Amino acid sequence: MHPWFALFPAWAIEGPPDKVAESLKDPGFRAKLKADARFQQYVDEHGGPEGIVASRVVNPSLKPFEGKTLAEIARIRGDSDPIDTCFDLIVEDGGVVFGIYHNMSEDDVKTVMKMPWVAISSDALATRPDGPLGEGVPHPRSYGTNPRVLGKYVRENVLSLEDAVRKMTSLPAQVMRLEDRGSLREGYWADVVVFDPETVRDQATFEKPKQYPVGIEHVLVNGVPVLRDGEHTGAKPGKAVRGAAHVPR
Repeated sequence: MHPWFALFPAWAIEGPPDKVAESLKDPGFRAKLKADARFQQYVDEHGGPEGIVASRVVNPSLKPFEGKTLAEIARIRGDSDPIDTCFDLIVEDGGVVFGIYHNMSEDDVKTVMKMPWVAISSDALATRPDGPLGEGVPHPRSYGTNPRVLGKYVRENVLSLEDAVRKMTSLPAQVMRLEDRGSLREGYWADVVVFDPETVRDQATFEKPKQYPVGIEHVLVNGVPVLRDGEHTGAKPGKAVRGAAHVPR
């Protein structure tokens, strides 16, 4: 989930979001941005008006547009050009319109997923429905990335269960050079997820993303039970994990 102005070329996003929003009030700035070949390419690469979704906004008057595509919003507002709609919403929201982008091929996802050096990950925010980051219509990966792999791609025989688990645990730890995580070994931090391979699956959708997965019974973080029999224990034993490049102050 990235802000819409991430589609802009570097020259157009100098400064904080509110400065970008202010710049978009200038017709000359808009015309120059529309004509920029890189901007046109970025929009196309991110799914175009039919694939770019308003995921989260700040302005209460714009809340009805959360979860709708740029093309849908343009039709609702009676705008002839969805790009003008994009600019207008950024102005009205003070620069902060976060988006979801439908621009990936399922066949490509499966092909890349099977590469032995590719790990399973997500750049989604850690969020919950009643939390400060839970506003708007977030990407469903915030609630179901790993369970989706286990419940869909493993069952469809794209990955074996063993390889899927490796791609979520020891492989990312290896990539990030975390020497004491990612495997069940003596002396390692006990980060453990106990799930039922027959029932585990994600429930989050693009329409209703704030749904937790099912089939996960127990979770231990740093050796402390955080989820027991599917219920949160209230424990918060997590800690910041520093990469190999971290230099202590």
